[in-house]
Amino acid sequence: MTHQKKTMIKKDQKCKISEDGVDAVIERAKSPEGKEFGIFHFQDSNAEGTTFGRGLKPFECEGEGLPVPDNDCPQREFRLEVDVRFTLDKSDELELLIAVEKTGSHFKYLFKGLSPAQSSAAVVEFEKQLPFYLQQDIYHLAWACFRKQDKDVARRNKSYENIIRNLTIRFKGLLKWT
Repeated sequence: MTHQKKTMIKKDQKCKISEDGVDAVIERAKSPEGKEFGIFHFQDSNAEGTTFGRGLKPFECEGEGLPVPDNDCPQREFRLEVDVRFTLDKSDELELLIAVEKTGSHFKYLFKGLSPAQSSAAVVEFEKQLPFYLQQDIYHLAWACFRKQDKDVARRNKSYENIIRNLTIRFKGLLKWT
């Protein structure tokens, strides 16, 4: 058995946006050297550009918050206030409490069987994963509500299967492939 040693050559690249222009930066981002440099190209229905450090994930758009509406189309915006608390109770069991504002009740879930250190690690992992999972779950709920209006039962069933497959892949990634 022979082993070959790979040699990596690091290149220095310089790019001045003010001199090269945005188009030159976009062209560099499309090239293999751009990816090596950490510049990634993206294009969606509204914009084309680059992002530094990592590529955009599917459906991810650059910028903070929601874009300002620029047309006269009817739009709905929902404000949802949720309080989430993870705490160790008196018997060192982990409690998850969730309250949605103005519902008159809250939910309490008890997780048993972990040491305080393991419970603490679970809380850190939960906090790290929450923003991504919350966005994905809102999307799946919106897709299901959208598809529910479709009279075509086959399309509704296909959407259900796609949602279940996506949830399976996500949670396998979290629980089985770590």
